[in-house]
Amino acid sequence: MQPKNIAVLIGGPSAEHDISVQTGEAVVAALRAQGHRVRSVVVQNEREAFEGEAPELLRADVVFNALHGEWGESGQVQAALEQHGIFYTGSGPAASALGMDKLASRHLFLFSGLAMPRVLPVHADMANADVREHALRAVGPLPWVVKPQGRGSSVGVSVIAHDDELIHALAYARAFDRRVVIEEFLDGPEVSCGVLEYPAGHPQALPPTLIVPPLENGFFDYDAKYSGTSEEITPAPFRDDVMYAIQQAALDAFAALGCRHYARVDMFLQDDIPYVIELNTLPGLTPKSIIPKQARAVGFSFPPFIEHLIALALI
Repeated sequence: MQPKNIAVLIGGPSAEHDISVQTGEAVVAALRAQGHRVRSVVVQNEREAFEGEAPELLRADVVFNALHGEWGESGQVQAALEQHGIFYTGSGPAASALGMDKLASRHLFLFSGLAMPRVLPVHADMANADVREHALRAVGPLPWVVKPQGRGSSVGVSVIAHDDELIHALAYARAFDRRVVIEEFLDGPEVSCGVLEYPAGHPQALPPTLIVPPLENGFFDYDAKYSGTSEEITPAPFRDDVMYAIQQAALDAFAALGCRHYARVDMFLQDDIPYVIELNTLPGLTPKSIIPKQARAVGFSFPPFIEHLIALALI
């Protein structure tokens, strides 16, 4: 690829600001290693990105969106970039908004025939005393997963096994989003499968990863994701038919939301059936992150993989 002027959008006003900085720094280094002219655009809030830094973005041939969390992944940045006529990496506004909203994406996943855990939306006006009874009917017996409806990276997520943990878990989730969901807890293996497009426009599923969080975490929570203490086995050691089912579920989820370029689909296996938990439209992109490991398994070292995403954005 001929050298390009690339702006890498980093930071943002979300709970995942620090993780975005890590992704952004890795992306900047990779693109510079490929010979591109790269400028980091580190923002703290929405207005900064398109007022103070807008000229920098407008001068770029393409923007690499390295933001994570509710602002950078929810479609707002994507819509603003399109309004300014700027090419950018990752999914568009609609797919991004759907991917961030666990209930909205759930409806489309179920319509596409994907298996998912049972769920209860907890409305803001629902009294805590009523939540337990509603959850028992809708979700089943404990343990439950309590999570914000519109956050990623396991921010605000709790797994609870006893009634007396519910109030604290609800308060913790509501600290990040007033909209909360309670999900059925699935105790099978946790897997993550990336999807990557190619210039011809055909998405392909990458080799899935088996995630083994440390025992003290109990599940792949925020600390387990970013502390480096989880074991991530790529490709996952499953039979061919199970691997195919995981990859097909990832492709179906990608198509259901109308994603583009790349994404990561998180699942649990129950009786060898993949149950989709969520789709991440802007997954972490450091050399130690899951999708770069999966890309490496099919021959992409980190800098060419990042440059591949730039090529997709410019088509």
